[in-house]
Amino acid sequence: REVMARLVSQVERKWDNRTGQSLVGRKVLIVGAGDIGQTVAQFLQPFGVELYAIASSAREQAPFIEVATLGDLPRLVSQMDYVINLLTNTPETHDLYDAELFA
Repeated sequence: REVMARLVSQVERKWDNRTGQSLVGRKVLIVGAGDIGQTVAQFLQPFGVELYAIASSAREQAPFIEVATLGDLPRLVSQMDYVINLLTNTPETHDLYDAELFA
């Protein structure tokens, strides 16, 4: 949620010394729920996050609360604290993310 503020600090070459927040209870969306996405989810679980995922097909898949499709990306992004992109760069995924998606 603080992407723009941190980007401005980076562009201005200013050290942003704000401390991070706890991950407990934060919502994390993993875009790409394949083997790597599953491994990332397993690493995040001990931090007490709520895990959501985007995959090629909607399904039930532990440890995710919801696994949805790319069509649900705007809805889910609007609810998340963190978004982790693990998709390969293909014609379907190229330029998938823009300022409007995160507004």
